[in-house]
Amino acid sequence: MTLRPWPCRPKPLPDELLSSWIARTAIANGLTPGHFIRAAWPEVRVAARDIDHVGPSHVVERMAARTLTDPERAWSTTLGSFSGFLFEAHAPADGRHGGTKWITRTRIAGGIWHWPGQQFCPACLAEDPVWMRRSWRLALSAVCPHHGCVLADRCGRCEAPVTVIRADHPGQCHACQGDLSLTPSAAAPWEAIALHRRHEAILARGWAQLGEYSLYSTRYFDLLHYVLRLLAGPRYGERLRTIVSRLWGGDATPPVRPVGLAKLETLSPGDRARLLDLAARLLPGWPYRFVGACAEAGAWQGELMFHFADAPFAFADPVRRLLHNAPYRPTREEAAAAAAHLHRSGQPVTTRALSKLAGSGAVRARLHRPDAP
Repeated sequence: MTLRPWPCRPKPLPDELLSSWIARTAIANGLTPGHFIRAAWPEVRVAARDIDHVGPSHVVERMAARTLTDPERAWSTTLGSFSGFLFEAHAPADGRHGGTKWITRTRIAGGIWHWPGQQFCPACLAEDPVWMRRSWRLALSAVCPHHGCVLADRCGRCEAPVTVIRADHPGQCHACQGDLSLTPSAAAPWEAIALHRRHEAILARGWAQLGEYSLYSTRYFDLLHYVLRLLAGPRYGERLRTIVSRLWGGDATPPVRPVGLAKLETLSPGDRARLLDLAARLLPGWPYRFVGACAEAGAWQGELMFHFADAPFAFADPVRRLLHNAPYRPTREEAAAAAAHLHRSGQPVTTRALSKLAGSGAVRARLHRPDAP
């Protein structure tokens, strides 16, 4: 069945999010987003899901058809369009315990967001037109490079999470009808802003240069994600943050909400801005700052690689070469030379004497014995 175009057919704005595009289309046609969604998709409960994360094909296809928008341009409003650039595969799931790496987590019940997943820049929302950016749903984004501020994720008046398709206007809080552009925001760390701009360039071209290593953008962001998890995590986080802050600057304040290694996407924008600022100071001259900080913090190869089994070569190579802390095992020649020295000096070749010269590893492996395997 051919669908008739809607009377007003706004096209997606630069980097616009699907829910924001739907809300603007609703308002242009004289409806609230809620009424518009129920009329356009009566067969499904669109508002009860995180449609930006899930990106339902029937929603995108109908928006494209009825606004006369190119299907590829319509698809670019979904978070799944980051596949192949930010992450390898898009695995949408509602709730904070599932979903795709780098996409901020939400928890929706009864169509209401109980966990803040939608970030925004108040200064951007004070400009006209008002729209929500796709990048504001990424844990990678914690600052606005245009206004130099940390993003917000709650209404400044009532602290409710932002739900665009439940509000009467994209710049309005659905809970108290407050103006989101009036939400207070803090100044962003300069290094985090510079890193954000670098990430925009990496996403655009699809590859990154990290020290002497060249790697696809998805692999770079896998590496960055792990570094941020280390900085935020309970095992090495406090030591690493303190070391980086002492040597190269940055704020070592721990995340307000303690997290494990897998919960980066649930952190507040302020916490992630501080972590990204620390990462920006740790990445230059890769891998030497990172290796030095890990060695001082006691984070060695075994532990680092155990939690990052599919690490890119740019991570695995320096960690295996420079953070290998297994006990030194001398060669057979070194052990034999130590035994010969004891003979020449008239000392018995005992376990204790040989251990002092060549190490206990040589004794355990019987390397000083001519018939040793």
